[in-house]
Amino acid sequence: ELNSAEEMQESFNKAKAVINAIKTANHTTGSF
Repeated sequence: ELNSAEEMQESFNKAKAVINAIKTANHTTGSF
């Protein structure tokens, strides 16, 4: 069972991956 710190880190890493994908998709728009 993950402790809350590990869960937060995992969630953060997933969110960061999503944000990076959005940045890549919107690279030419200047969004983010």
